Amino acid sequence: MIKVESIQLGEIDTNCHIIINEKNECIAVDIAKAPLFLRYLKENSLELKAIFLTHGHFDHMGGVEDVQKVYDVPVYIHKEDEICLKDPQYNVSYLFGKQVIPDIKNIVYLEGEECEIEVIGIKFKVYHTPGHTKGSVCYDMGDI
Repeated sequence: MIKVESIQLGEIDTNCHIIINEKNECIAVDIAKAPLFLRYLKENSLELKAIFLTHGHFDHMGGVEDVQKVYDVPVYIHKEDEICLKDPQYNVSYLFGKQVIPDIKNIVYLEGEECEIEVIGIKFKVYHTPGHTKGSVCYDMGDI
């Protein structure tokens, strides 16, 4: 049975969705800040296996570097948003008086208009949905 939990993280309460399988393995979708997220994993005995980013704005990936210091997991982001990981103008952190340039490791770049990936035994269709950013994506698990 798949369960999806949501918590709000960071200065602007960005939604972080946590997809959990029956083995308590999980995927995080968008992590703005690490401390509350890491506490949530510990309190719920969850084992993080991957991070999915819907796009590259700082409030969706600002906590990834700190999470990767604890969990060596891959980070999925569309290739069109690679620039957001390197430039505060593109990740819009400059609007908040910051210069967020995260040191993210183990990046898996999604490419094309549609692809499929499988993580923690769950198959996802990934749809490239540019608009908010050039590399915005949606993750589809079938009925979710």
